[in-house]
Amino acid sequence: MRSAAGSPSPVQPSAVSTKEGANRAKAAAGSWNTTLPSGREAHYEYVRYFFTNYSEDIRRIFCEHCDLLGIRWTQSNHRNISISHRYSTAILDQIVGPKT
Repeated sequence: MRSAAGSPSPVQPSAVSTKEGANRAKAAAGSWNTTLPSGREAHYEYVRYFFTNYSEDIRRIFCEHCDLLGIRWTQSNHRNISISHRYSTAILDQIVGPKT
């Protein structure tokens, strides 16, 4: 995980996608509830980006460029990179453009 400094700005959902099995980055704007270890129910609602690729080399290149741009990312499983930090999604919204 990498962190970026700066203040967040309001974000609109964005998406860029290609055919199945190809490189893709997409945003998921949604809300969901989850039960925390303390037993408390937590509600989340924010924009998230996912980059999916089976190639470790392509994921590494993507992550290296996220680092260069100051984008905070995590690897959510063996083929997905998640970007959900508000400041980081704002950077991607500027690059990709907000979803209309």
